Amino acid sequence: MEITDLPKTGKINDYFEDLTKDNVEFQEYTKKWGALSNFILDFEHLKGIKNLTQKDIAQKMGTTQSAISRVVRMKGKPSYDILRKMSLAVGGELFITPMSEQSLTLPYDLHEKVNTIAKLNNETANEFLLGLIRKELDNTTLWGGINSTFNNNDDLQHPCSKYSSTSSEESEKIPFSANHGSGLVACRATT
Repeated sequence: MEITDLPKTGKINDYFEDLTKDNVEFQEYTKKWGALSNFILDFEHLKGIKNLTQKDIAQKMGTTQSAISRVVRMKGKPSYDILRKMSLAVGGELFITPMSEQSLTLPYDLHEKVNTIAKLNNETANEFLLGLIRKELDNTTLWGGINSTFNNNDDLQHPCSKYSSTSSEESEKIPFSANHGSGLVACRATT
């Protein structure tokens, strides 16, 4: 597929996903270098917000611009200390975890909104987001043993209705398929 084959209404992310989904070499590369690549994207984002150059960052770190350039171009394997200093130089904080499946990086377009709401609640962004996630999860109940997809046309009473003061048609439901699901229905309490 050529870039010119991309439909005018298509999104570049969809095109990239189609291009790479069956590419074993790319998937191995992502497993090996994905975390560093994400670090560099976030580093460049913060660098741009603060209108910093690689030279500015190098001066803050006590190193050379070429050393920063090597990291950004993924030439070599940067040390923990270099990544930590680069993070601090752009006003960030290094975060490394072996639990990437349970960690979330907030998309850039939501940063300002989350920071504003957190500040209004006298919380850090992390405190606000953790509270939001906990609240949503506390309002979700799992119900097992259902072997069909529930929707507004089903004659069966949806299990979520017992957790809501509204009718089952008005309850917020998360669709479930016995062929693909785990045998659980998630119900979100409505108020």
